[in-house]
Amino acid sequence: MNDLFHRLYESYVAWAASMPDAKLSTIIRLTLLFAAPTAIYSAAFAAGHREGLRRLAAALLADGLILAVRIPLPHEPTTRAWTLTTCLLLLAYLPGIHPFLVCRQVGRQRRLRTGLYLLMGALLLVGLLWS
Repeated sequence: MNDLFHRLYESYVAWAASMPDAKLSTIIRLTLLFAAPTAIYSAAFAAGHREGLRRLAAALLADGLILAVRIPLPHEPTTRAWTLTTCLLLLAYLPGIHPFLVCRQVGRQRRLRTGLYLLMGALLLVGLLWS
């Protein structure tokens, strides 16, 4: 059983190491595009500021900076695999928590969550096919 997990891990690391830099960069950038607004909204939520134009402007500025800055990529295979794993887990989690920080009504949270997952899927699909 231990040998099976070791082989699966080694094949995953080899797959992540062979992933083209453009595709890994797309996944990292998309993760950061979702993580920056969520972090800003989370800090504002903790401070008691649930709504506001400044919070939205800060999130848009953060996303603009993420799109403008070059992201350094890891070159070691194990680091690439862990970076990819972390990004994929965050991409699965962040669109689900983001609506809770933005909207008070459950119906709006559900619609925003669905929209964010659809947006994330479309951006990921376009980014991976384009790169």
